[in-house]
Amino acid sequence: MVIIFSLINTNNFSLLYRLQNRDNRLFPKKWNRSYYVLTSLRNVLQRIISHPDFTFDSLLDFGCGNKPYKPLFQNKCHTYVGVDIEGNPDADLIIENGRLPVENDSFDCVLSTQVLEYVEDPVLYLNEACRVLKSDGTLILSTHGLWQYHPDPTDYWRWTIDGLKKLLRKQDL
Repeated sequence: MVIIFSLINTNNFSLLYRLQNRDNRLFPKKWNRSYYVLTSLRNVLQRIISHPDFTFDSLLDFGCGNKPYKPLFQNKCHTYVGVDIEGNPDADLIIENGRLPVENDSFDCVLSTQVLEYVEDPVLYLNEACRVLKSDGTLILSTHGLWQYHPDPTDYWRWTIDGLKKLLRKQDL
């Protein structure tokens, strides 16, 4: 159901990543088991970006998968950069030892959709998102609280809104 991402960088995970079928996450078929969730996610993202003040120079899609949301954002930002684990041919940048290969304060917006459950170290992930985000930047973060086990290549976490808010407060977001 989700965009795939892991901070673990091994050849086995890279191979598993390449073997996954990404399907059309932006406009899933009605018989797709994730249809409702993905359609709801697209609708929320469309509402967010329809705000007249939502225009950015640069956006980083952190755990980009096959960049399913790029068509929604490409007219709202000048630069759209996808970053993911090794083995993703759609990624513009590859994560290096859990770190983003970009300078501090580089992006106006960081997009992370349905990625956090795959991340081995969510604190490191969020620290990296904050590090590359400009001080007046926007983090768009979505994850799920209840879903069956679905390693792609890993599956670590489930989130409640309260737990996620607590984690974000620890990152000063």
